[in-house]
Amino acid sequence: MALGHDVVQYLTHRYLLHSSNKKMMRLLRHSVHHTTTASRGISACYMSSGDFFLEIILPYLVPLILVGGGGVDIRFHYLVAGLGSMGGVYEHSGYDFGVLLQSLGEQSNSMDKAKDSKLHVPLSLTWILGGILDNRSHGEHHAQANVSFADGFGSPGICDTLFGTRFNLSQGKRALRDKE
Repeated sequence: MALGHDVVQYLTHRYLLHSSNKKMMRLLRHSVHHTTTASRGISACYMSSGDFFLEIILPYLVPLILVGGGGVDIRFHYLVAGLGSMGGVYEHSGYDFGVLLQSLGEQSNSMDKAKDSKLHVPLSLTWILGGILDNRSHGEHHAQANVSFADGFGSPGICDTLFGTRFNLSQGKRALRDKE
């Protein structure tokens, strides 16, 4: 489901909501969402109805249909919709627990080597959770608008990585990295 969400989110967000066709952008009113920064949770709710359909409904429905509809158990649909809603508020909140978890894992790992460890957190667990909770990419999308189209809660960012639009692979940083 996450891969399907990533593909649908990337395609609609990059090619419909951020297209060079300004008429389409005005029609779908994605600019309403970009009137806010990703620093307040409420900014997740700033979107037009077309934007809501393309960014919230479609990335959920298309993968769900492709995997067989998720069954008829309404609790499953409430769970997915609820997690998606909380994720949207989190990624717009300005908080980034991913960085905290990754630094906690590094501290725990260095403490293990020193044998002084009172707190042991497996490095792989902090790396996985840190990656899931890392929301820098969406903040960068709000700041730059031409990077990180699929990144966010529910999307692993595979399309952004493949097409070089991930915030840390943007042209300036990519050129600097290639130069070194």
